[in-house]
Amino acid sequence: MKDVLLHLVLGQTWSVTYSSQSICVLKDSTVDLFCYYTYGSGSVTSAYWFIITYYSNLQNDPNYIGRVTYSNINYYWYSNSNTMTITNLRMTDSAVYKFFLITDQTGGTVIGYPGVTLSVTDLQVQMTPSTVTEGQNVTLTCTTSCTLTDNPTYI
Repeated sequence: MKDVLLHLVLGQTWSVTYSSQSICVLKDSTVDLFCYYTYGSGSVTSAYWFIITYYSNLQNDPNYIGRVTYSNINYYWYSNSNTMTITNLRMTDSAVYKFFLITDQTGGTVIGYPGVTLSVTDLQVQMTPSTVTEGQNVTLTCTTSCTLTDNPTYI
């Protein structure tokens, strides 16, 4: 995990820790973006993820409606955490995602930099040799434009 110092409010340290700063996944799959955050006193009034082209809650973005959910799963070691799940990934979902936190304290608005870079790729199949005749062996190689975060298997 990578800690990123965010903001200093009245001597209190605010930070967001992302589980990964770069993720590569296949088109049409599902991804979870996880962060853990610390903040000073008070209560969280709003927390959501956004991208630079849409500064509001992604759950309200027409391109993401119905595909984005948030989970606040509080593990004993991550009492302040948030997971954004995006389903049915599209190539256009490739972007830098940042977590936004607002508390009821004065100056209690924080953006988690640098964010998580999500790259959505499609599977390309290469055939060797490029032309074959009946009975000849052929090798199929699957490639992507970035190194996949998970290690998928193909049948």
